[in-house]
Amino acid sequence: THSLFAYIEDKLELDANGTPTRLGDSLYGNGSFYAAKGTFSLANTCNSWVAGALIVAGCRIRPNIVRASGVISELRHLKNE
Repeated sequence: THSLFAYIEDKLELDANGTPTRLGDSLYGNGSFYAAKGTFSLANTCNSWVAGALIVAGCRIRPNIVRASGVISELRHLKNE
């Protein structure tokens, strides 16, 4: 878990107090958007970010996932192992 927290902290833009910079409400539910380091592209999406976090957490999934369905498919594969 320590490395997962480090992964997330490394990806977020922090203010002078070390607090993540909140950008606004999410589109669904009661989540939020936060400023992140890096540039969004087809090779670097929110889904590839989640895949990277899952890999750091110990899940054996492919790192080059672009779509949410790919993340779900990989997790279903793990469940069936």
